Amino acid sequence: MDLSHVMYLLLLSVDQIKMAEVKYPLEHFKTFNEFFIRELKPGARPIACMERDDVAVCGADSRLMAFQNVEDSLRFWIKGQKFSVQGLLGKESSFNAFTNGSLVIFRLAPQDYHRFHFPVSGTIEKFVDIPGCLFTVNPIAVNSKYCNVFTENKRVVSIISTRDFGKVCDFRHLTTS
Repeated sequence: MDLSHVMYLLLLSVDQIKMAEVKYPLEHFKTFNEFFIRELKPGARPIACMERDDVAVCGADSRLMAFQNVEDSLRFWIKGQKFSVQGLLGKESSFNAFTNGSLVIFRLAPQDYHRFHFPVSGTIEKFVDIPGCLFTVNPIAVNSKYCNVFTENKRVVSIISTRDFGKVCDFRHLTTS
């Protein structure tokens, strides 16, 4: 058994991943990152109210925090780092359109299915690719005084027009595991 399989087994035992939901057996994955972005079997995550466009769903396995408005969220930190909407979304994302909006933060843990899905039905207006590094988000990196991994890491912002929610900004933060 190679080191990557030992890591997978350790992750399975510690974080209780439901392997019965995973599309492929453990041996299929060649790297830790491949396992993190594993596919699930059809039906493992049914979409609630799929026929209703006026319902937003959770776009990922996660723990989430919801805020009535963005201002309330600025009191909180992501993994110990302060953030701003402009810092996260970048200058090209028209962040001002979202400053009076609500905010939901989805935080993934190692046992979570690491694929995201859009939380609303609508039309994609644009994708904004924000270049950056791929710093790990382990505690040492996150607590570093030398950089803020959340505003320096590569990220993708999607602007979605919806009938029921107006403009929605979907922000994906990319890191290494």
